[in-house]
Amino acid sequence: MIEAPKLNFLSLRRNKLLGNIPNSILNASMLKVLDLGDNFFSGPIPETFGNLRDLEWFRIANNYLTMGSTINHEWTFLSSLTNCKNLTRVDISENPLNSTLPTNIGNLSASLIYFYAIDCELKGNIPMEIGNLSNLLLLQLGHNKLSGFIPTSIGGMKNLQGLDLYSNKLGGPILKSLCGLERLYEMFLGLNKLDGSIPSCLGNITSLRYLYLNSNKLSSAIPSTLWKLKDILEVDLSSNYLNGSHALDVGYLRSLLKLNLSRNLFTGDILSTFGGLETLVFLDLSNNILHGHIPESFGGLISLTFLNLCNNNLSGVIPKSLEKLLYLRYGLPIICIVMLLLVLVIIYRRFRIRSTTLPITDDSLCLGTWRRISHAELSRATSGFEEHNMLGSGSFGYVYKGRLSDGMEVAIK
Repeated sequence: MIEAPKLNFLSLRRNKLLGNIPNSILNASMLKVLDLGDNFFSGPIPETFGNLRDLEWFRIANNYLTMGSTINHEWTFLSSLTNCKNLTRVDISENPLNSTLPTNIGNLSASLIYFYAIDCELKGNIPMEIGNLSNLLLLQLGHNKLSGFIPTSIGGMKNLQGLDLYSNKLGGPILKSLCGLERLYEMFLGLNKLDGSIPSCLGNITSLRYLYLNSNKLSSAIPSTLWKLKDILEVDLSSNYLNGSHALDVGYLRSLLKLNLSRNLFTGDILSTFGGLETLVFLDLSNNILHGHIPESFGGLISLTFLNLCNNNLSGVIPKSLEKLLYLRYGLPIICIVMLLLVLVIIYRRFRIRSTTLPITDDSLCLGTWRRISHAELSRATSGFEEHNMLGSGSFGYVYKGRLSDGMEVAIK
């Protein structure tokens, strides 16, 4: 029982509390911060949190809470929170809500700046009303089952700095209206079903630092404007259908830390301008159709720790300049070659074992009499099971060739 009417801060996070959330919390009517996250609370989310009119911070993430009652698919607990006019942060992530994101999300406080609903088993469309949250700085709806298109109304959230729709089932094109998010710092749209081309106007979002569009169905060439984002830190466009022979002119990205363009359809030579990316730590160009030589300028990638160029059509020698890459832990073209050689050796050895093991012919099965042969005679026949008489090995032991005392050649296991 909580009897603290003047309490304004209550955090019970990271404990092992379980059962339903007690209604007695409402007795602390002056609460501004309520954090019940990272526990084992279960049952429906109470519908009366809206009675905490001064609430600014509401967090119930990482529990086992469920939706409870709904009215016309609206979340009643969310409706009650519309009474909290000073609300700035809502985090309901990592609860098995298994529901559709309601339209009444747009009725939350105009002061709301953070909304988290990651890994909540959300499904259905993202409602257009979400665009009413005009002061939102961070919207995180990743790791759900949301489908349909990205609503155009998100493009009107001019203060948005973080957009996370990662790992859903969203389809359709990347809307040009998203280019209006001039303050956007990170855009995570990977692991969806987005198609079409990358809008060239994304290159106008000069505040962008993290761009993840990987594992979609994007096609055509990368717009050259994207390589003008000179302050961007991480770009992941892997596992799409992007193409073009002049799409990799990355020389302006002087702050870049990570670049993943693997599993696309890029062709042509690797440009020498890559060598100017002195801050680059991670580079993956594998599984494309790149050809020509590995540029000597790669020696300028002095911060590189990971390099993957596997499964392309590259030729020539590995440039000696790579010796300058002191931090490189994965020189993956070499690893690819070594792995390929190991596979070939294994295949060869298996073939050799099969081909050199003496076959059992019909003649040997037609012997008039069976002979019992001592271990001593077998030892003499194989010169003491010498290694030079070993034909191979199988799952049941070694196979040797030998000659018995009467001159018969045999295989001995």
